[in-house]
Amino acid sequence: MKLALRDPLTGLNNRRGFQDHVARLMDYARTEQLPIALILVDIDRFKSINDRFGHDVGDHVLCSVANEIERWEGAYCAAGRVGGEEFALFLVGVDGLELRRFADAVRRAVSDCDLSEWTGELRVTASVGVAESPADTHYPILYRTADRALYNAKNAGRDRLSITLVGDPSRDANGDGLALLR
Repeated sequence: MKLALRDPLTGLNNRRGFQDHVARLMDYARTEQLPIALILVDIDRFKSINDRFGHDVGDHVLCSVANEIERWEGAYCAAGRVGGEEFALFLVGVDGLELRRFADAVRRAVSDCDLSEWTGELRVTASVGVAESPADTHYPILYRTADRALYNAKNAGRDRLSITLVGDPSRDANGDGLALLR
């Protein structure tokens, strides 16, 4: 059963394993009335890495990013590979400036990975979308919100962080719930 919940390449939770872990953390957050957040991390221009260097190098990049993502997994944080080059972190009890700093540290950790052995001078970066929410938000809403923030970061030039505040767009300067940072 454990293999059905893990990504065979990176060793992280796969989508199913991640969602199972998130469900348990969401129950805890609701009970304790703690804020929740979903962070989506997407490797920028990953297809071009595979096309230029080959899929074996792409696999090295994925594993290196997974190692960075995995280091934050713990009692109140689930980590997983939820798509081809997309990773996720789900946090309980972190919001506001602390969440922003955490998510940006994740973004920077990916861009600071030394992958020159495989990609030469090409620097690998990631775009990050964050959904910040009270504990009573349903996971599909949280995921859609984080995904929208991720696309905002990509559309703004990549290697960016975008945060969406679920249910309270007035908390952000743009008035649309999105805050874009670099």
